[in-house]
Amino acid sequence: MTCCRGSAYLRGNTPQEGSGFSGDELAWRQARWHITEAITGNGTFLDVGCANGLLMESVTAWCADRGVIIEPYGIDLAAGLVGVARARLPKWADRIWLGSAIDWMAPDGYGADPAAASPTADSTRKFAVIVAIAAIPTNFRDTARN
Repeated sequence: MTCCRGSAYLRGNTPQEGSGFSGDELAWRQARWHITEAITGNGTFLDVGCANGLLMESVTAWCADRGVIIEPYGIDLAAGLVGVARARLPKWADRIWLGSAIDWMAPDGYGADPAAASPTADSTRKFAVIVAIAAIPTNFRDTARN
């Protein structure tokens, strides 16, 4: 299944398609920007299933628009997508990893803290992990908020 997802994403003609999204840039923002509502201060963001890195890039930019500085990181199961993400985002290539979130261990010098509500950048680099939030159907998200 992983190979199939990776293959379909690799055939995308736009950054959005390469991240598994069929809409344009505006539709991407409308569908994903809500993720940044949970980020209230400077820190880190680990994109689990980062595909081509577009969400890492977007979250960083959208938070910067509010004056919040984010250090993005990514992990994906598909080696081809990790390669694309590293090529698209060379300044972050060393923080995009191949692996599964189920058994992934952060490289030395990095630490994952899925329970961190307000991530802070420190020497252990704790990550706030948001897993597949964009894949939840919109009507479910709206119901859950009410």
